[in-house]
Amino acid sequence: MQNKSLIKHKKEILLYYKLLSILSIICLGIIFPFIFSFLHKADLISPYIINIPLKYFYIFYSVLGMVVGFTISYIKILKLKLFLESCLRIEKIEEDISKILYEKNDIYQSS
Repeated sequence: MQNKSLIKHKKEILLYYKLLSILSIICLGIIFPFIFSFLHKADLISPYIINIPLKYFYIFYSVLGMVVGFTISYIKILKLKLFLESCLRIEKIEEDISKILYEKNDIYQSS
């Protein structure tokens, strides 16, 4: 029963999930530079470890945060698509089984 309601709303589910993914990418792009600037101010990391000037520090970690967010979101969307496709397959198998059982029931009733 739950599979059928998921299938009916597959496009809506994917749309909401993509919107949440975009929001998470933006949030990670904003949060990553602050995390690394805090670590830099606490002398836990140095921006010169990867040979970037301090003025590009925030841009680099912002882009890095967006890449991490995109990767995580893309993997989650792929998992959701695979789940919904498996639900579709299960629903089709259930329909095929019910058709076969219905046909067998008709054969038994007619004989």
